[in-house]
Amino acid sequence: MDDRADLRRRLSHLGLRRTPAGAPAPRPALPHAGLPAGEEILTPHGTAYRIPSRFPGDLQHGHSRLSDVLAFPPSLAADIGGNHALAQMPLERLVFLDTETTGLAGGAGTLVFLVGIGTFDRGAFHLRQYFLRDPAEESAMLHALDEDLAERAGFV
Repeated sequence: MDDRADLRRRLSHLGLRRTPAGAPAPRPALPHAGLPAGEEILTPHGTAYRIPSRFPGDLQHGHSRLSDVLAFPPSLAADIGGNHALAQMPLERLVFLDTETTGLAGGAGTLVFLVGIGTFDRGAFHLRQYFLRDPAEESAMLHALDEDLAERAGFV
């Protein structure tokens, strides 16, 4: 089973479904508890909070430009991601995903409170951070994240 199918299966198990066509668009939100300005995304499970950022591909970071990563062979993403199916996948079709949690011990008190996803599109790097402002927003955050990942072919 590929990574996307596994994620969809797990999200479906939680009762999360794709938003039907015509669902409300994200709306700007005021910063919350010192967070950068973002947008509230209305889902069937409530509101999620997303902080979008865009960085030009020619932005210098250290000795490299962000877009330099696109010159790497897809086989490198396959090695890093541990998924050999990615070896033939253009990097523009993948999503770079990272999470921050309240701990690694597991159990009911461990939450993912921040999910960051980065994608390359039209020469720029797009970063979207989903911030869990309250544990009650978890289902909404997962739903919004699933929607954002729907067009991607795999994870790095």
